[in-house]
Amino acid sequence: MVISRKSFQKGICLSLFNDDFSRKKLGSYLKAKRLAQGLSQGKVANQLGLSAQMISNIERGTCAIPLYILAKLLKIYKISEGEMLPYILRVQEAVLRKQLFSKKA
Repeated sequence: MVISRKSFQKGICLSLFNDDFSRKKLGSYLKAKRLAQGLSQGKVANQLGLSAQMISNIERGTCAIPLYILAKLLKIYKISEGEMLPYILRVQEAVLRKQLFSKKA
């Protein structure tokens, strides 16, 4: 069974990655991890019950990623909590710096 985009969007999305910058950073990170595991988008999509296009959208940062999908990807890509949490903090620090200390603020 393949989950449609509409159903996918009903999932709880990780609010930390709700802007273009951080979604693209997370997507790029996940793509690198997928490639390091030697997995295709299609193979990952099949394991998650998603389409390969949805995996592509996640990796390009064009859609938010539901938390339950991120949790599954971490297992598939063998990303530990010790690796992921510092990454999240670095990305969020960059977002906050951009928002709080840019000349527009």
